[in-house]
Amino acid sequence: MIIQYTKNFASLTFSILLTLFFFVAEDVAEASTIADAAEISRFKPEPSSTDLMFLGDYKFRRRNPLQIGARLLNLRQYLWMIGNSRAEAFISYVFDGQKDQTLGMKAGPSLKSTQYFFPCHAENGRYVIGWLPADVKQRQCSNPGFTHSFGTNVRNLTKEVFSQEIFVANKTISYFLKAQSSLNQNPIYRYCSVAAKGRGWWFRFGDFENPCNEAFQECFKTGPKQNCKAVGIGDWFAREEELLVVIACANNRLYKAKGNGLQIGLRLISDLAQQAKSDNSTVCSLNVIKPNSIIVYPATEKATIFHSNDNGGSLSVDVLLGSVLIRSYKNSEGILVESGNKYTYPQETIDKINTLQISQSPEISSFFDSENWPSETRNDLRYFQTPEIKPPSRINIPRTFIELFINNIIRGVIDGSQTSEGNNTTTEDSNQQQPNTDDILQ
Repeated sequence: MIIQYTKNFASLTFSILLTLFFFVAEDVAEASTIADAAEISRFKPEPSSTDLMFLGDYKFRRRNPLQIGARLLNLRQYLWMIGNSRAEAFISYVFDGQKDQTLGMKAGPSLKSTQYFFPCHAENGRYVIGWLPADVKQRQCSNPGFTHSFGTNVRNLTKEVFSQEIFVANKTISYFLKAQSSLNQNPIYRYCSVAAKGRGWWFRFGDFENPCNEAFQECFKTGPKQNCKAVGIGDWFAREEELLVVIACANNRLYKAKGNGLQIGLRLISDLAQQAKSDNSTVCSLNVIKPNSIIVYPATEKATIFHSNDNGGSLSVDVLLGSVLIRSYKNSEGILVESGNKYTYPQETIDKINTLQISQSPEISSFFDSENWPSETRNDLRYFQTPEIKPPSRINIPRTFIELFINNIIRGVIDGSQTSEGNNTTTEDSNQQQPNTDDILQ
């Protein structure tokens, strides 16, 4: 399903496609912070059996042993590691048609099983994510954010989870979803939203391998590719019972509703998009947020490092360098967490931490070891000096997602914000909740 929503308020249009799309690397890389590929830079222990860790493809039921230089190229591919105290993998990202490579993420070690799904989603386990300064190299998943789900049941990665082509052309989206859910299956639905300066926004969702393809292609038709930005990407399962769909817009409007997986696809996304249209919201982002997930964004253009860990009944995020904005099912507007602080979900608490001590721990320190990264990326480490506790900088840092959406996430996409009145009960005026950014952390 593709929804096109442009500045001149064209009507919503729907199309059902029978073809699964592959990642159009060159076109999308020109326009977004979604990498062409995620590359295995190093892993431990080495060599390793597929019982301990492997690269999988859950459409073709493949399990490939880890090899240095192996790449994840599309959204059906993933890294899996067993829960133990030894298994860890270092992942760098390739941009611009293989021309640019940057370090990015360390997965493991963790006593929880670890699954990383290309490009921006991790389940369970432990991760260290590093974002370079925005003016140095591209930042993997900084625009759509990095999602970490905790305490999840491991996906059945040995079975086909994409639904089969059981529907026929020219049927409605309602029939499309109901037909698939009537089978003894739990298909996965993916979404992607794209925005462009002065031109509008587009999103696509359905049981497709990469929903960004068509959303980007629609954006490309309206102007320069480099202005098209991915501002939301994720997935949900048809049989999930509790989800939150959020459309956040640059005119300080937030539209949200709760429902199950089928309700999201059949009605709720379209209803919220219509509300946004009625309020003259011209540039927005779409997210579907699960109760056990958070989405982490860099809050500034400076170098940023965070450590995210599944503790079983909770998820903790240690901010070691820079500042991040974290959104969740409980707080879709987001909460700002600066270096030297730990955020815990679902408690929604923030506590002080010793960043130097944490960065020197065995689980974290290997991220800073140049031997674990390819030669093309080792110079990147100079931007990640040993984290130290520092007083927060007195600059205007976004404290809500809409502020970040306007000022940082789609920098250069939006000319400015508008003001509009709304009267739907699922719509919030973000200005009523935002603290003054001049008062940041006295």
